[in-house]
Amino acid sequence: MIFQPSTVVDGIPTDDPTTRPSITLLPGRHRRAEGGHPWIYSNEVRMDTAAKALAPGSLVTVRRADDSALGVAMFNPHSLVAARLLDRDAGRAIGRRFFARRLERALVLRDRLFELPYYRFVHAEADGLPGLVVDRFAGVLVVQCNTAGIARFE
Repeated sequence: MIFQPSTVVDGIPTDDPTTRPSITLLPGRHRRAEGGHPWIYSNEVRMDTAAKALAPGSLVTVRRADDSALGVAMFNPHSLVAARLLDRDAGRAIGRRFFARRLERALVLRDRLFELPYYRFVHAEADGLPGLVVDRFAGVLVVQCNTAGIARFE
């Protein structure tokens, strides 16, 4: 598992927002993401040498063409969906605490909606965890990691 820049705490990679690599969007290509869409397509990213060299699933700070930060995303330079936004706050560290909060929020919502413990516990982007799908069957969880980025956090 390659995850840079990062440290590993209790087997979970975590990042440092101050040293995280950045990708830059082409002029005008920030609008859809600012409107709430969680994906950034490869034709919206300035695919310079540095961006192309990033390992699939790398955490990146997404920047507008004017260099202002838009958020933090998982990036794959080899995919049509090049970046999947995790948070609109580029200063947010992505690690154990981030995932615990997202999972707790998903569980609280599902417990409110479903009487029995048989449901889709995590539904990827809808729960702020792009590429992660978790189905609950009472005491059994079935986990699907559908992106290079989310697979790094298995």
